Amino acid sequence: MAHNVIVPKLGTNMTEATIIRWIKSEGDQVSTGEPIVEVETDKALFEVESEFQGVLLRRLAEPDDSVPVAIPIAVIGSKDEDLTAHLSEIEEAKRNLQSDQRHALQSHNNWYADRSPDSSETDSLTSEPVPVGTRARATPAARNLARKLGIDLQSVAQTVGSDRIIEKEDVERATKTIPLAIFGAGLGASQVLDVVRFSHEFRVVALVDDDESLWGTSIRGCPVFGINDLRKSIENGDIRALTVSIHSNARKPVFERLRERFPDVPFPALVHPNAYLGYGVVLGEGVLVEPGSTIGTDTILGEGAIIDTGVTVSHHCDIGKFCHLAPGCVISGNVRIHDNTVIMAGAVVNNTSTIGRNVVVTPGSVVTYDNVEDSVIMHGNPARVTGKSRRV
Repeated sequence: MAHNVIVPKLGTNMTEATIIRWIKSEGDQVSTGEPIVEVETDKALFEVESEFQGVLLRRLAEPDDSVPVAIPIAVIGSKDEDLTAHLSEIEEAKRNLQSDQRHALQSHNNWYADRSPDSSETDSLTSEPVPVGTRARATPAARNLARKLGIDLQSVAQTVGSDRIIEKEDVERATKTIPLAIFGAGLGASQVLDVVRFSHEFRVVALVDDDESLWGTSIRGCPVFGINDLRKSIENGDIRALTVSIHSNARKPVFERLRERFPDVPFPALVHPNAYLGYGVVLGEGVLVEPGSTIGTDTILGEGAIIDTGVTVSHHCDIGKFCHLAPGCVISGNVRIHDNTVIMAGAVVNNTSTIGRNVVVTPGSVVTYDNVEDSVIMHGNPARVTGKSRRV
């Protein structure tokens, strides 16, 4: 019976991989767990191992080819097995995938095209930013007070949400909060906006991005501009705090670039009110703690770390700088995770484990190692090293 070899999905955003080299040739005998091919993604370089025993009957991609994670790259079976019907099924699967991708793209475009500017859904972050100039809804008293105090009602609207009218009390609160800018106007910005809108200490007044096509637009009432306008706003005192919304491997270099350029501007730790922080928790600069997460007693979160939605970090853990704990992962007690490591969605790290720098733990994996070396990929249950990480 023929079996397909596919590239394992190492992350929720991973859609394809590039074939680097074939380790096995057509006609070679293959054992379960034996490496077949080396592939590369934007996060890692690793070997794909066979889940079956048999003969490598057909290689379906060549070096430098980009292949979707859902489509077979090789077929393993019995010697002299007829693959005619099997290969036809694979070709049909490829056509269906291409059709599904076109349909998804069209549905995405139609969804945004059909939305009216005054829809209640305009509070959601979209890839089609709303033009600057949309009038914020406010009571006459709120509008009058904002005019007297020089408060931008658009920034107040972002804080209270576009689903209700701004009251005078909302404007008064804005005078007591620190104006903050978010670097990164992509999807991650929606998560930061959701955290800050409940803050009694900060309010978002602008989004900053290197993408010039976004400059001059507005998202949730916040203008989007470039780094030069950010500099002017900081010099004028209009922005007095910064945060980075980027969740990818680019988070660390962006954070460091902003820190070097604006050394006197703080990067506050931001915590959603629905997150639980135990006694003695220490938060480094630029930490983001998202809703539904639990941080156990005496845990340390290093600079720039992200604790995503629904994460559990038990007691006495030490999470390094720029680590990302993705949604739903569980970190047991007394765990040490070194800098710039990502624990992907649903993964589990056993108590007293130590994980090195720049490590990628794939979704759903269970780490039982006492010590994981730097710059590797951990995959499986129990997790083991399956490749080299590209995080730096």
